[in-house]
Amino acid sequence: MRATAGCFSGASIQTLKFFFGTDSFDFTIDSKTADLTNHVRSYGSFSQAIDEASDARVYGGMHYRNSTHKGAKIGKQVSRYVTRHFFRPSRGRHD
Repeated sequence: MRATAGCFSGASIQTLKFFFGTDSFDFTIDSKTADLTNHVRSYGSFSQAIDEASDARVYGGMHYRNSTHKGAKIGKQVSRYVTRHFFRPSRGRHD
């Protein structure tokens, strides 16, 4: 099975953790998708959100647990690489 969603989720979460400097971050997501029993989801950390997204893909029958973990790991590695090599502090330039 492909783990594209896991890769994307892992990269997104790792990038948000880098940007905000923490994993602890309270946020709420609202979905307008039909047939949802709970349209609003609240989280206390980025990791909590990726864990729930991974669970949803497993429970929905789209992935195995192993593929969601490996996909998230690959995504996090990509984010760390991009962060180290491309998102560098400015050298004091003032525009």
